[in-house]
Amino acid sequence: MTKVKQLNDELYDSYHSNTVTTHQEVLGKLGQLKQAIKEVVETNTCTWCEKENLTFRDKLSETEYQISGLCQTCQDETFRKGE
Repeated sequence: MTKVKQLNDELYDSYHSNTVTTHQEVLGKLGQLKQAIKEVVETNTCTWCEKENLTFRDKLSETEYQISGLCQTCQDETFRKGE
């Protein structure tokens, strides 16, 4: 499991289990998540599937990669509409 997935799971589980956390703890985890995404983007891989599949459909998808580190395939699966 990638560090990005681990941090994402921790934040998700904390929120959905109503775990008592401070704002500082949440902000700390979000900061770690942002850094982990940055490190993966620098290696030109996907934060989710870990593949080097970095052909993007358009400029918006390229911008999303810089934010989330998701390749085009993972973006399509994550943001699919109406399904």
